[in-house]
Amino acid sequence: MHNNTTTPYVRLYYDSNVVLETVSGGINIAGNTAWHAGNDGSGSGLDADKLDGYHLSTDRNSANTVPVRDASGYLQLGWINTTSGATTSTINKIYASTDDYIRYVTPATFRSQVTDGYYLGASSKAADSNLLDGIDSSSFLRSDTSDTMFGSLYISSGTSLPLKLTTSSSSPWAIELYRSDTGESSSVFNYNNAWYFQHTPTVAGSPIWHSGNDGSGSGLDADTLDGVQGSSFLRSDTTDVASGTLTFSGTVYHTGSNTQFADYLYHYGDTDTYMRFPAADDWQVVVGGRQAIRMDEGSDPDILSLVNGGSGGVTVSQTGRMAQFGTIPVLEQQQTISANYTVTNNTNAMSIGPVTVASGVTVTVGDGESWVVI
Repeated sequence: MHNNTTTPYVRLYYDSNVVLETVSGGINIAGNTAWHAGNDGSGSGLDADKLDGYHLSTDRNSANTVPVRDASGYLQLGWINTTSGATTSTINKIYASTDDYIRYVTPATFRSQVTDGYYLGASSKAADSNLLDGIDSSSFLRSDTSDTMFGSLYISSGTSLPLKLTTSSSSPWAIELYRSDTGESSSVFNYNNAWYFQHTPTVAGSPIWHSGNDGSGSGLDADTLDGVQGSSFLRSDTTDVASGTLTFSGTVYHTGSNTQFADYLYHYGDTDTYMRFPAADDWQVVVGGRQAIRMDEGSDPDILSLVNGGSGGVTVSQTGRMAQFGTIPVLEQQQTISANYTVTNNTNAMSIGPVTVASGVTVTVGDGESWVVI
């Protein structure tokens, strides 16, 4: 043991070799400084095998190691993860690389270096992108060329024109509806502000009527005709009744077996010249307000009355009684019989002479009849 400050206080030997000795400020073991809490730390020269249980490494991607700079002074790292908070400060440095090492550049330099075909500048547009929001470009409809859509297209809009089709062509333009499984198609086109349909459209299988398919034989059943109900028209194919006055400006042809009138048949524009049916089996012709002809087969046995205005006339009796004259008692007849005549069976005939029977004409009088010329 020594008390000299330049020599150890205590030495332990093994086989004449110093294995432990005390020195000023510490203990040496086999000539090496023994480390303790009082002499480690920065500048101590302590060379540990691990740091907090981790080995040091200059390799990239070495798991569970403490990275240190290599001989060139570079720090070799793989991925760098950070949980640093976001910043709203103006960026003045951007860390990037042109090789395997990170260096910082200014934002202006960074922008000037990323305007090639793979990156976009702040005001640049993509020349050709493979995806848009993760969807391939083939899934979008083109607006600048012909395209085909598969699936349904739903348009929801709060405007009055949710779908508007425009064209710059002056020719008629069309919308074609095509059914691919059958090959059927139909077009709707616009021309001069009007819509045209290639085929007649239908509603629930029923045709839509228009000026091209209405008319005779179309089957169109309208509620009114020119605003008039069908019940107001006379039918030509069945019995019908007119409650109003019918006026015909042209010729009326009747080809049926009979025509029936109620009481009067007037001459157009003349209120006092008409035919009348006063009662059953009674027919009357009135001219100028006066009866001219009347035939009556009712209770009156006179079947024909001929009236010459108010000056006279004649009535022919059904039973052959004497003719009744009016105010002028004159009966006229032709003097020549120019056609064959046979006196009716069981009747007598009379003529006012002289009477001439024309050549080749025969008057036949039966055994039970007579013909008198006076």
